Parts: sequence; structure tokens; C-alpha cells
Amino acid sequence: NTGDGPGQTGSDAGGITFSNLPSECSIKIYTLHQELIRQLQHSDTGGAIGQEKWDGNTSGGAHAASGVYFWRVESSIDGKNGKLMIIR
Repeated sequence: NTGDGPGQTGSDAGGITFSNLPSECSIKIYTLHQELIRQLQHSDTGGAIGQEKWDGNTSGGAHAASGVYFWRVESSIDGKNGKLMIIR
């Protein structure tokens, strides 16, 4: 959740859902060492309004390892940062 809620929730099968997103934005997911592992493009015209699902995989298709990750949501007018944890 990229709003004021408690954080992201999800499962290995269902992925992690980011919600309260701007209508057009990018979501970047980084390791603690600031390595970009995945970038998602969100558009309200392409799916659920204000929501985008990350399947928990890296850009190369591998499962992201257990650990803490940073996310950054950027739109043309705003940006937000946060953390999420993957436990496998």
C-alpha cells in the first residue's frame, strides 16, 4: 500500500499489491544496496484503478530472495518511498 496504511501485504502465489497509486506512475523496487531489481509501469487504463501487483520476481524472472526491499513510486507530480519485506 503506498498510502498511509500499514504496508504491503501479499502471498507467494498472489504477489504484493501496491494500492492508492496515482493514475500514471512507475514503481521501482530496490535491494538494501540500492540495486534496482524490478520496475513496473502503472496505468489506470491498463487494469485495476489505483492498484498494481508485483509478482515478487526480479527483472530476470527469478524469485526475489527473502529480505527487506525499498520501493519508490514516481508520478509526474509526486514521489513516495517505502519498505517491504519478503519472507519465503
